[in-house]
Amino acid sequence: MRLLAQSLARQGFRVHFIGTLIAPEGEWAQSEKELLHAIKVAADTTDVVERPNEVIYNWNGVRCVATSQSRIVPVTNEVLRKSSCSKKTLITAFEDSGPLVECAKCNDALAIAWVHSVSARSTNVLMSNPNRILATSKYVKQFLHQEFGAKSYLFYPPFILPRQFIFDGPRNYVTMVNPIPSKGLSTLVELCEKFPRLKFLAVEAWFPNQELHGNPPPNLRILPQQQSMSHVWSQTLVLLVPSLAPEGFGRVVVEAGLHGVPSLVSDSGGLPETVADPRSIVAKDTEAWAEALKNLLDNPITETHRKGLVEHYSQFAKDPATRLIDQGILSPSKN
Repeated sequence: MRLLAQSLARQGFRVHFIGTLIAPEGEWAQSEKELLHAIKVAADTTDVVERPNEVIYNWNGVRCVATSQSRIVPVTNEVLRKSSCSKKTLITAFEDSGPLVECAKCNDALAIAWVHSVSARSTNVLMSNPNRILATSKYVKQFLHQEFGAKSYLFYPPFILPRQFIFDGPRNYVTMVNPIPSKGLSTLVELCEKFPRLKFLAVEAWFPNQELHGNPPPNLRILPQQQSMSHVWSQTLVLLVPSLAPEGFGRVVVEAGLHGVPSLVSDSGGLPETVADPRSIVAKDTEAWAEALKNLLDNPITETHRKGLVEHYSQFAKDPATRLIDQGILSPSKN
């Protein structure tokens, strides 16, 4: 949503970005003081307004409101009610966002629901009958049609091209992001055992995996959650995404590809849509994963191949606001 908000602002739209002030729970949870400091560093100016459970600031042309989860709907209602725009639009990607859609309708605003997964908490927004539905992949789009008879527009998540590409450095790691059971952790561990001379890297995302920390394979390095993944991609030979869950989209696959890193993915959900080569899709079987990894390693990845990956994945870096306008979902801004 951050990249979409910036893109809309560049197109001349007046954009309010409303998000939660509370950090995720767990070991990496930041205090409100730390979050406020990060906001002040990121803001365009020192003009940061602090209120109880709320911070308002400007960022890359976007008016941002960070508030508590319980105040998302009231704050959204206030922003829409006070808006002087003749055409108001709400775009929401929150789970359980039916109340936001109802809020938009009460303020004569176009309600657009962006559905990122096939989970009940993502799809229940359809019960509020949004004016437009965005599906984050062909897989999600097909699911919404089959299960709900809903018409939706394909809208892949936005990405930005890396500022610089590093192709000639040493790439020694076979990498997995978010090493938890539902993402295929068992496959990673078994591959570590099958390829004892290979170096594997696990980058944590949602939360630390204490069980993995307790007894990791000797050839597995574990990194905590990273603010930037660029240095990880520069060391990665291939990305593994052996997810068991019906993924809505393979965002990490595209991010890796934009850095010239190939991926092997499971045939789960929207993951197959993200690979550049159908041979990169692997069945949910450890032997199949071992064979796919061996085949990839037996054929050295050249600089030409990496540049080809960047070119392929650049299609996902097209301006998101332009994509919405081209599909007729939004009208061009008259500011």
